[in-house]
Amino acid sequence: MFLFKRNRELIEKINQYLVIGSNDIKLFEDAMHHYITNGNDRTFEGLLEKISDIEGEADTLLHDIEGFLYKKSLLPESRGDLKRLLERYDDIIDCTHDVLIYLNTRDVSLPAFITEDIKEMVTISTRCSEQVKLAIQDLLGKREKVKDFVHTINEFESHCDAIQAKCIKNIFSSDIDNFDKMLLADLLGIITKLTDYCEDAADHIMVINIKRVV
Repeated sequence: MFLFKRNRELIEKINQYLVIGSNDIKLFEDAMHHYITNGNDRTFEGLLEKISDIEGEADTLLHDIEGFLYKKSLLPESRGDLKRLLERYDDIIDCTHDVLIYLNTRDVSLPAFITEDIKEMVTISTRCSEQVKLAIQDLLGKREKVKDFVHTINEFESHCDAIQAKCIKNIFSSDIDNFDKMLLADLLGIITKLTDYCEDAADHIMVINIKRVV
């Protein structure tokens, strides 16, 4: 069982980390919408640079939290569970950067027939990531809505997978260049990883929640 009530400083650090992640996700959504409308321009590159800075800030704080975990009165198993959960949340942050880097380095042209679907995938990913943050905060607090948050995360993940499948079918039935088809399919795969990582985090949340009950 976690001894959260005796480790308020740890909880504050984790909340700070979650806020950084939430800011990253919101900026990612802004960057994606800008790219869809304006392409790979200097403004998009500026947003990418901000995302890179946030990713670095998140990594620094995560390392601080991991060091802090070993100084506090947590059982080894609890410490490992919490560390793995935060690493899954870090995967979400890293993935936003990966998507933007992919667009920036390959200058992907987005055909009009999938732009609305991509916008929807980005919106779903943003909401799903926010649910992960709320679930972690609830897990470390009163644990009143953990199962509800996890259920919503799983629904978002399934919805995003369905949109990806529809988009890929439309891409490969279109007459665009085969190389562009592969670029777009890979892009969709990276975007979908965002909700996949959210689902991974949700799985860890449920494991920890069950252990806390036991």
